[in-house]
Amino acid sequence: MSLAAMTGGGTADYRLGLAPVDLGQHPAWGHTGFWNTFSYYIPTLDLTVSGCILNHHVEKVQELARRLVEVVAQGAEGRGW
Repeated sequence: MSLAAMTGGGTADYRLGLAPVDLGQHPAWGHTGFWNTFSYYIPTLDLTVSGCILNHHVEKVQELARRLVEVVAQGAEGRGW
């Protein structure tokens, strides 16, 4: 029930702490913090990525997450995961 509430209720941009995010070719669920921390779950890869950038340019946080996901996805495809 909690997962359904976190991914299906609320507004289009924010649902009980989670927001849908497009990380390149992989849709994700996650949250960014005030200090440019981030944590995203990518269901198509069954992957969670998290990290931080120590400055206040939020657009760089999603770019870092997108690049991490691309690298992992390429590695997964090459290994047949």
